[in-house]
Amino acid sequence: MVSIEELEIRMKPGAYSMKGFLGAGEKLTEVIAHDSDTLNKLDLDREDLADGLEGLLNVAIESRKEELVIGLFEIHLKKFRHYQKCPWSQEEDNRQCTIGGPVQYGSLDWEIKNRKINLVVSGPGLIVHLIRDHHFFEGLASPYRVDPLQLAKLLELV
Repeated sequence: MVSIEELEIRMKPGAYSMKGFLGAGEKLTEVIAHDSDTLNKLDLDREDLADGLEGLLNVAIESRKEELVIGLFEIHLKKFRHYQKCPWSQEEDNRQCTIGGPVQYGSLDWEIKNRKINLVVSGPGLIVHLIRDHHFFEGLASPYRVDPLQLAKLLELV
C-alpha cells in the first residue's frame, strides 16, 4: 500500500504528471474530504458521477470518432499514444494501477458540453478511475481537476 506521503510526492507537478494531480501546498486527505463533503451536500455518490461519465466516454470511444453528439451532449476526445499512470499504482515496473480493476481511459482527455444548459466540463480519462476507486477529483488547484458539482450539473444529476 502506498502511503499518503508517497502519494503526495507522486502527485506534485513533474512526478507522475507534468502539471500535477495536486496544486502547490494541497494535502490529499483535505482535498478528498472537501469533495466528499460536496457529494454529501448534493446527496450523490461518486459512483453516480463515474458511471455517468464512463457511459458517455464508452459511447464516444466505440464510435471511433474524436467529435460526436450523443443526445444533448457534444463530446470531444483527444487520444494519446501513452497513458497517464495512476499515482496509486503499486506496481514498480511502470504498470497501471489495478485497484478496482483495470484503468480504461488513461490515454485520453475529454471535453463534454451539455447543450441544454450550455455547460462545458473537461478532464483526463483517468478521472473515471480516480473518482470511482480513489474518491479523488484531482486537487482544487490542479489544471486537470473535475469539480464534482460541475460534473453533476453536466450529467444532470442535480
